[in-house]
Amino acid sequence: VESGRAAGWGARGAALALGAAVLALGAMKADPLYRAEALRFDARRAIDRQARGKGGTLDRILPSSLIAFQQAVKIDPTNAQAWGDLSYAVALSWHVTRGNVVATGRRAEAAAREALARCPDIAEFWVHQGVALDMQARQAEAEPAFRRALALAPTRAEWHYYYAHHLS
Repeated sequence: VESGRAAGWGARGAALALGAAVLALGAMKADPLYRAEALRFDARRAIDRQARGKGGTLDRILPSSLIAFQQAVKIDPTNAQAWGDLSYAVALSWHVTRGNVVATGRRAEAAAREALARCPDIAEFWVHQGVALDMQARQAEAEPAFRRALALAPTRAEWHYYYAHHLS
């Protein structure tokens, strides 16, 4: 009877050790993903608040948001939304710096392509690509991106706005 109890405790101990190892491994894998998403989420929320007139000026918010998006994609390069938000922020940065619009468009395009490579079914990413291509005066290439966005989300008024701006 004693050997049966010892074997039972040994099996329980092994199961507990295995469970602890699985939890530790999960935490080690999940922690960076959560950190990356927190960086992305907070930066995007700051930009969205600014767009609604509730959070400071773009020149104050954008530099830290760009850094946060860059850190997020470095930590978790599989996060399509972080790549999409990086593309959006890079394109917005031109309004602050008034630098080389073509070079800014190239950087925004690269991030939009990364987002689309990971998730081609998000209309917002197609809009980011279209905007980035328009910034480079590549309107013929931008057209299908805006059309794809509208095909994916035909009731989103803002995507129609971006397409109308492209057409103008």
